[in-house]
Amino acid sequence: MDIILKFLKSLAKNNNREWFEKNKDKYLEAKNRFDQFTADLLKELTVIDSSLIGLDPKN
Repeated sequence: MDIILKFLKSLAKNNNREWFEKNKDKYLEAKNRFDQFTADLLKELTVIDSSLIGLDPKN
């Protein structure tokens, strides 16, 4: 989770195309970790809320 927050803080300070292009690899890593975190969380939440079963975390 640290890499996600670190990227978002840097993005807030440098919200421009040039910076983003230079840091696209960091963006992709943060995005992948966030997607995995979301998938893991959704999986755990289905234990207490069956209406979440079958949801795609990317949606």
